[in-house]
Amino acid sequence: MSQSKSSFVEDEKMVYAVSDVTQEQVKTDSEKVNISVYDNQLYVTNATENSIVEVKNMLGETILTFRISSSREVFSLNLKKGFYIIRVDEILQRIIIK
Repeated sequence: MSQSKSSFVEDEKMVYAVSDVTQEQVKTDSEKVNISVYDNQLYVTNATENSIVEVKNMLGETILTFRISSSREVFSLNLKKGFYIIRVDEILQRIIIK
């Protein structure tokens, strides 16, 4: 295999486009957004600043909205017992309030 200057990689039968990956596009497991709930408190870590956190009921209705201002956030939920969906950017997680 050889790589040409035009960002293509050639082998005997195929030509593949090679895309450049920047440092911002690569996230390790330790950098992934973490969402957890304890004692009616929502903990969000490793989210991008200015991300929006949405808390939805099981019907998909948004009942709470927060904005992330740092890499570690804690939000008071004050929710009734039940199932909820938390959305941070493209990440969805189902939670249970007991």
